[in-house]
Amino acid sequence: MRRIFGSLLLAATMFMLLPVDAVQAQEEEEATGYGFVIVIELAPADRAAYRSALEGLADAAAEAGVTTPWWAWSHDMGYTVVLGIDNMAWFDDSDSFWGQFPESAQAAFRTALDGFDREVTSEVTQQIPSWSYTPENPIQDIGLAHVHNDWLKGGAQEAYGELSEDWVAFLGRIGYPYQANCMRTVVGPQKTTCVTFADNLSRFTSDETWDDLIEAAGAQEEYQNLLERWQGLVMRWEHMDASYVSSMSYWPGQEG
Repeated sequence: MRRIFGSLLLAATMFMLLPVDAVQAQEEEEATGYGFVIVIELAPADRAAYRSALEGLADAAAEAGVTTPWWAWSHDMGYTVVLGIDNMAWFDDSDSFWGQFPESAQAAFRTALDGFDREVTSEVTQQIPSWSYTPENPIQDIGLAHVHNDWLKGGAQEAYGELSEDWVAFLGRIGYPYQANCMRTVVGPQKTTCVTFADNLSRFTSDETWDDLIEAAGAQEEYQNLLERWQGLVMRWEHMDASYVSSMSYWPGQEG
């Protein structure tokens, strides 16, 4: 795949695809869409400059009618930008993104990024619908993303898929109020990721949206069983919280 972003997000797109086993291949047949995930690590003093640069690019995208959406998130390391992509062929066209912008917008963005250092990592993910959960009335005012990554033990893929589907059923039984999208990294580190979208950190971590729901459903034992199954499948895990930045994000036809 060719380098297509240049200094857009300064992410290299020369990746090696991971091997696909039979279980993964079946799940990918059910998967929908891809996310190009770029993590930009910055010194605190440089965050405002990067934010301003991406806000300018979002304005230029709206003026040019760019069709590729992106969502920007702020966290302790800097920013994460996720581009929505329909298929992997997008990466084979060097003009798939930049070709939608006038030269003046490209130059302005590159110029805005001059003068400060950043470290960029990137990956491509694909959502697995059967692992993902949507409540009956999902929240509309999303301000927080809780990102959970799992690295699996060898041979755990099939059992992990079964666990993920049971986890989705559990969330439905307790009436969990937040949407959770779960995906596999198909280009990059061999891991799975679940992102839960919430309104704010205070309510997301409160008893109201977890312990109280489990207790009301009488599901304490089921929850413990799910945890024990998960602990037996993962080699390691990590998680983080990120705040949505609407001014740095772009959705075709919408503001903010």
